[in-house]
Amino acid sequence: MSATVTQYLVNVVNAVTGNTKEEEKFTTENSGSSLLLGLLFTLFIFFMINFGAARLSYCYNVYTGNSASALVWSILAFFFSGIYYPFYALFLNPLCSVAPMTGSMTGGSRTHRR
Repeated sequence: MSATVTQYLVNVVNAVTGNTKEEEKFTTENSGSSLLLGLLFTLFIFFMINFGAARLSYCYNVYTGNSASALVWSILAFFFSGIYYPFYALFLNPLCSVAPMTGSMTGGSRTHRR
């Protein structure tokens, strides 16, 4: 254990004074594959975000009865998801425009006639 501490101190002193006699042992073998994995993960996340906007658009258009052009609108939502998400949330969301349920429809007590 003391040999490794001594070697570590020698390496620190050599690095500070600039007396390095050995080649650096840093390798960059793995940087290409990790960069590729990071890029693929980022592209996957962007694809999923855009796919979510397209699916919301398609389902909304089918829900409103506009199934003839639902595919066209979903393709546009895929490419412009940054604009579509706020527009959907503020203006199109059908859950916000539905009237609140009354007490008789929410599963309250029911009275049966006999």
